[in-house]
Amino acid sequence: AVVAAVAAQWQAPGYCHGLDCPIFKELYNDPSANITYRQYQGAVWVRTNVTGISYKDALNEGFNKLFDYISGANDQGIKVDMTTPVNTQVLSGAGPFCASTFIVSFYAPYIYQQAGNPPPTPTDPTVYVQFVEETTKAVYGFGGYADKWQPWVDPSVYLYSYLEDQSPPVPLVTEYEWTNQYDSPFKPVHRHNEVWIDIEYS
Repeated sequence: AVVAAVAAQWQAPGYCHGLDCPIFKELYNDPSANITYRQYQGAVWVRTNVTGISYKDALNEGFNKLFDYISGANDQGIKVDMTTPVNTQVLSGAGPFCASTFIVSFYAPYIYQQAGNPPPTPTDPTVYVQFVEETTKAVYGFGGYADKWQPWVDPSVYLYSYLEDQSPPVPLVTEYEWTNQYDSPFKPVHRHNEVWIDIEYS
């Protein structure tokens, strides 16, 4: 009920396009760098893990499994509303030709963020529902298509460098990062993507 109440009061950013999207509180904003720090509420996500060396292939495989889930591949056989963004946690492999793990996630609609009202259970055993604890993230947003890994490289390096260049440097997690796509692939302009890095900030 608390999440539902907060969601009712919360003004989602325009790039959520009226869809349910993760609730956060902005802690820091550097307009000149286009970087913010956000405290994200703990929330329920529907997720699937894909192992591979291609970001695009992993994203497509994960997306299709999650789309099947919201289309009715769940124990209630119901359609679940689409949310945004398509979130992918990237855990890099140990070497250049080692497989990485990509955890592709859909945010559960607000109705399922309430205690006692979990989302339907996936019928695909590789899809699972998980509560992700509250976190603080550094965020850098950018436009364009980012369905392959290359468009994420420069934004990621830029965000990491920004955090490390602060005085003192911002403590951060280097083992993984998060990519977020907010738009349909059929929207050609004014697209919004975000790199997230977990940080310690107070």
